Amino acid sequence: MFEGKSLLFSPRTHDLKEFEQLAASAKDAGFTHVFISDLSERTPFQGEEKDSPWTEWAAILPCVFKHALPPGMEDAFPAAWVKRQMEFMKAKHRIVKKLGLKAAYYGTEPHWLNDKVYRKHPQWRGSRADNCLRTTGMYFAPNTDHPEVRKAYGLAIQEILRQCPLIEFFTFNTNDSGALYPWEKRAYSGVNGPTGYENRDMGNRVADFLMAMRQSAAATGSDAKFFTNVYNWFVDDEVHLILRSMKPGIGVNGRCPGEHEAECSLLGCGGWGGGIWMPAPVIDQYPAPFSVLGAAAAVRTAKARQFNAGGNCPEFFRAFKTACRLPPASTEYQKMTVLRAIAADLYGDEVTDDVVDAWHILQRADIMAGMSHMDAMGGPVTMRWMTRPLVAHQELLSEDEKAYWLPYVYQSRNCHPDAWMDYLNRSGYRIANNWDEASRLCCILDSVEGTLAAAAAKLKNASDKADDSDAKELLLADSYRVRASRSLFLTIRHYLQVGTLIYLRDEENQRMPKRTATDELMRPSMPKGNFGSQGLWFLNRALRWELDNVTELIDLMKQSPVPLFYTARHPSFAGSLILEPNLLEHLERKVDIMLKYWRTAEQGYYRPTYGG
Repeated sequence: MFEGKSLLFSPRTHDLKEFEQLAASAKDAGFTHVFISDLSERTPFQGEEKDSPWTEWAAILPCVFKHALPPGMEDAFPAAWVKRQMEFMKAKHRIVKKLGLKAAYYGTEPHWLNDKVYRKHPQWRGSRADNCLRTTGMYFAPNTDHPEVRKAYGLAIQEILRQCPLIEFFTFNTNDSGALYPWEKRAYSGVNGPTGYENRDMGNRVADFLMAMRQSAAATGSDAKFFTNVYNWFVDDEVHLILRSMKPGIGVNGRCPGEHEAECSLLGCGGWGGGIWMPAPVIDQYPAPFSVLGAAAAVRTAKARQFNAGGNCPEFFRAFKTACRLPPASTEYQKMTVLRAIAADLYGDEVTDDVVDAWHILQRADIMAGMSHMDAMGGPVTMRWMTRPLVAHQELLSEDEKAYWLPYVYQSRNCHPDAWMDYLNRSGYRIANNWDEASRLCCILDSVEGTLAAAAAKLKNASDKADDSDAKELLLADSYRVRASRSLFLTIRHYLQVGTLIYLRDEENQRMPKRTATDELMRPSMPKGNFGSQGLWFLNRALRWELDNVTELIDLMKQSPVPLFYTARHPSFAGSLILEPNLLEHLERKVDIMLKYWRTAEQGYYRPTYGG
């Protein structure tokens, strides 16, 4: 369908039956390769992850040593676990082969290793990769400049290709999520690396590592190509050096300008219900029609010969095929034409106007949310605002009342004790420092939630009008998904307000402790209500907003015809980045605890009273 181009798709599922269905749909839509490297289980870090939530990123992502353990890497990961990951990948490989497709591999490299590896091979220790505010230990990536490390990588690549010979692409996330090149300038804990390897051209360093793996692959008869992240994951001068160093057979995720742009660029081509890596997004199969526009245009007009996409939503493939039947859309009028064609094909001519209107409203909401720099993953999931009780004094909660959410919070008690229970301290810094900062964000969030409510109403209206029963169900499900998204943005608003009110309350009480229930200098003058502490009124308002919001979300989840959130298929796979499967139970418990501790909000404030 796309002559001379390779289209790679990542099915966002751990279920082999669903994997096969998505892979078959991808083939029908013109995709040529399917990613098969996702893990079947969380990575067992053998105790090194204790009180170190930074390791969560690496826990769910593959790396080559999680599928093959060459000599010297025996202590990197438990051998039995590695064997299970290889078997899971081979099962997907068999499906790919049955469908007449090729395979692809994504992972995180150079991935940090258990320190037992470096104790036996001290020269293999590369740069420290961790975020020191979210770890208690130290986590070192391997020194990819060292010839023995490169040999180990080469042997692992060869073993992977022997077991799964249909793999023709390897693409790696780097300088994040547990990976770091030696002496890379974006290191969370400051620039560092092995002595004697500093001051090397970063372009040559990355290119040589990728080419060493490619040459190892060639020894098995494979022509596999290797790509790596570069944009936003290296500083600008390093990006320039890396792009300049790429050559046929190795490249970057994104555009690689220059004479080798076609061979060395791996571009994104949309998705609907996820990207190529787990776990984003939070809401399962969330509609993303605008991503299809750019995808269909890029595949046909860009110089690049390689493209990737991901997700778990069947609508993506139908939308992608429809968009590719029309001329590439570049103007707004052309985009509207393509969107209308997609809507008509998916749901019917009679609801095209409503659906396209809803999609444009969703697009506006996405743009506004981007202005706030807030999203569903950053607070509702990683800080567990979704299920974490919103109370005025968290220190009053019992251990049992914290046990169901605290292990999932992206905080480290030992390495950041002054912030580990702070609602608003994310990755080491406060999201907002005071009420004014929170209010500016909340003004944007008010617009986001209103816009999402309008989009959900449009989708519900389209569902009511649709003639086809399947279209009715699809549109109704999307309306529920958008309402769930609205709920998460409301949750963000409420935690911002309560979090900053707590800061203000505690600062005020340090200066002037409130030791009585009322302010004896203030007498209520009915009915103005000008008494008590103003902060208490705002605090009670935010608490009530969140209580009602969570109650509505619980009802929404119970009524929805489809699962609304992407959750772990088993409690053991849940973590800071993936919601637990018993999410509904935890939301209901949140309500119970909020009500139990509601009046503790009065502590630290003067209370209002009209008398009586």
